[in-house]
This record gives sequence, structure tokens and C-alpha cells, in this order.
Amino acid sequence: MATWREIATDNYAAVLELLSGRRWRSAVSRCYYAVYARSIAGMKAGAVFPTGREGPRHAVLPAMVASGSLGDVPGAVRLAGIIRKLYKLRLISDYSQSFPVDDGDARNAVQLMQTFFGLMEK
Repeated sequence: MATWREIATDNYAAVLELLSGRRWRSAVSRCYYAVYARSIAGMKAGAVFPTGREGPRHAVLPAMVASGSLGDVPGAVRLAGIIRKLYKLRLISDYSQSFPVDDGDARNAVQLMQTFFGLMEK
């Protein structure tokens, strides 16, 4: 069974492969999921998730992070903001076929993901 940290790392690596293959939409989507998984991996013991789920609902994750569910991680509000931005990009990427997603969008998502992971390691 994979841990949330392993899932985060796997998705991070997938992003780099998707970028090299010019798969912008999929890269954006995996950026969000890498951050989602990394968030859960960093949560304090006792974090409560909905019944039958192994993680929080996407819509509440930023509030959980901003309110301290990651413990004493510096920049919790900034981390929550990154999650919000990536989630919006992911929704566009996955569900809005008429909205173009290009290399600039993908690189923006990668930058947000890398910033998130960097802040989590401090």
C-alpha cells in the first residue's frame, strides 16, 4: 500500500514526464494531485476526513491547511493559496475543453507545485 508521501512523489515525477511529452492538461492535473497528496502526508495525526474517505474533500483542503492541519509549517496561508490556485487550474484542465491549456499554464502549475513542496520541506 502506498503512503500519501509516495503518491505525492509519484505524481511529481509524472508531471515532469508529462511536460516533456507536451501533455499540458495532464501535467496541470497531476500538479494539483501531487500537492493534494503532499498536504495529506503532512497532516497532523488525528486529522478527520469524511466517512469512507482517506483524505479531505478538495473544496475544504485549503481551509484545513490555512487553519493549521499541517502543524507548525511556516506559510500555511500561502500554502492554502497555492492549493486554491492549482485546484482552479485542475478544474479547467480536466473539465473545460473549450478553455485552452498551454505550456505556460503547465509551467505556472509546476512552479506552484515546486513552491508548495519547497515550503513543506522547511
